[in-house]
Amino acid sequence: MGSNHARVVSLSQEEELSLVFDIDSDSVARLLDKYGGQEARDLEELTQCDAVVIASPTQLHYEQASLLLEAKIPLLVEKPLSSTLEEVKSLSDLALRNETVLLCGFVERFNPSVRLAMELLTEDAIHIMTQRHSPADGRKLGSVVNDLLIHDIDLALRFLGKRMPILTQGSAWNSSHGQSEIADCILKFENESLATLSASRMGQRKIRTISILSDINLIEVDLLRADVTVYKNIRQEQPSDTKSLTYRSETVIDIPFVRHAGEPLALEHEHFLRLIRGEADPVEEVESILGPHSVADEIQRQCEPSKKIQEL
Repeated sequence: MGSNHARVVSLSQEEELSLVFDIDSDSVARLLDKYGGQEARDLEELTQCDAVVIASPTQLHYEQASLLLEAKIPLLVEKPLSSTLEEVKSLSDLALRNETVLLCGFVERFNPSVRLAMELLTEDAIHIMTQRHSPADGRKLGSVVNDLLIHDIDLALRFLGKRMPILTQGSAWNSSHGQSEIADCILKFENESLATLSASRMGQRKIRTISILSDINLIEVDLLRADVTVYKNIRQEQPSDTKSLTYRSETVIDIPFVRHAGEPLALEHEHFLRLIRGEADPVEEVESILGPHSVADEIQRQCEPSKKIQEL
């Protein structure tokens, strides 16, 4: 993911790739050769930068982000923000205390189809259903909950007005190395809305979909193709003529135009710059981090391999 951030920075008119820090010097050399910049000798050297992107393994986020936030360096940190909920809270508190920008890499917030779906949702959602499946690639990325499902948790909370669930139920399939690769969860909210979320790293094809049901329509979003389809049932009837069809339903289908303002990752960087310039609320941004991490933490706890039930 770090190379994608470097690419976006190199293409930006407002950003410049200055320093890159990685323990793999060969990777750094390839990246610098492609996008420019210089290699940092250590993490401390990054405090010379105006802002920093952290795209290292999750277990390193807390140490790295703490050092840079103490130096009041604006940060964009890839999700999950850190390995534990306690560390997420600590980093959020540190950012607020030091009045420093902290943005977590929930890049799907900037998907143009997601933004349009939020504009089209004029009624409270009744049910949100997501699928996020990827083929297995052999990488050890930690739990599928924190790797994939957390994106959809974040989107579900945002579609429901940033409400937090009152009930969380999660289950997972764990591979032989003890890591969850498939996870499903159901979230229930005070307004009786439901969110049913599914993530898998064992799929045979890549899927990124959201279905949002309200009282008046159904909005389907394909995040990969960045398109939106809206369904609205306008008529149902039971014909009196028994020789004809016994039931008829008529549904209007609308495919609204999705305005593509740019690559989601580039739009995320633009938002990062707005936060730094004071054109967006950094406090609201930090406060938006804890919700999805809290839910993911609870789901992850429920997905841990359970003890075998003793025979009766």
